[in-house]
Amino acid sequence: MTDPKPEFTRLIARAKLEDGPITMNIWAEPEERVRIAERFGLLSLDALGAELEVSAFGPDSVRVTGRLRATLAQPCITTLEPVPAEVDDGFTVLWTAGAGWMDEDDAGVEIEVEGIVVEAHADSVDLGEAIAQQLALLLDPYPRASAAGEDDVVADMPEPEAGDGETRQPFAESEALKSLRKRLN
Repeated sequence: MTDPKPEFTRLIARAKLEDGPITMNIWAEPEERVRIAERFGLLSLDALGAELEVSAFGPDSVRVTGRLRATLAQPCITTLEPVPAEVDDGFTVLWTAGAGWMDEDDAGVEIEVEGIVVEAHADSVDLGEAIAQQLALLLDPYPRASAAGEDDVVADMPEPEAGDGETRQPFAESEALKSLRKRLN
């Protein structure tokens, strides 16, 4: 099985960083934003980009520090209405290949170390995919429209079954088992 092609690819070769850090502004094109919105279940993604500083970090690593900005809409978890959101957050990603850069055959290995994403690639890093992954981490997992009150959630809950008026005690049966055990011993 082949890996799906990333929606937002901006490769930079590590060799370009040997003379010092590079500052970049990377913004997704409209067709890239549509594919990223589909990937993350967004209703819209009107803007996605980042201001980055990319630098060599030690002999075998690349460090990217940046500020991600996005304008988007997610579906409300209760009403499915659009919930507009602005994302503006900083991040740092470190790519490393350990003892040396990997061959093309080894590309794509991913490890997580102390909360920093560490990906090993052949001789370049994908800044676009890093931006997309950071966006995924910053999305609200439970977006709620302002019109969605708590009543919407409570209204969807099933009514308790009508009984004899007594409240069910989940451990009442265990008390009966304890007394039975005492009688048998």
